[in-house]
Amino acid sequence: RYGRVKMLTMTILMFAVFTGLCAFSQGYWDLLTYRTLAGVGLGGEFGIGMALIAETWPAQQRNRASAWVGMGWQLGVLLAAIIAPLLLPVIGWRGIFLIGLLPALF
Repeated sequence: RYGRVKMLTMTILMFAVFTGLCAFSQGYWDLLTYRTLAGVGLGGEFGIGMALIAETWPAQQRNRASAWVGMGWQLGVLLAAIIAPLLLPVIGWRGIFLIGLLPALF
């Protein structure tokens, strides 16, 4: 109804904005709400991204492209797990969440 590209853009913005808002949370319930809504955006990104891959890549390369998307997702999680402990002493947990605003800029 709204188009996949537009919805992908909206889910990226949703993830980025609510991740950034986590830096300004005042308590447990704020953080829980922001993280939950960021997770909804993140889940939307993955599903819509896979649908776009399935629609745009040739049938012979579709499986490989889907695998690369899935591997990229896991690589991003791994890199975040490696980089976050290094940045945490420097910028704190609020700073880590502010980095989550970067996808909105791109």
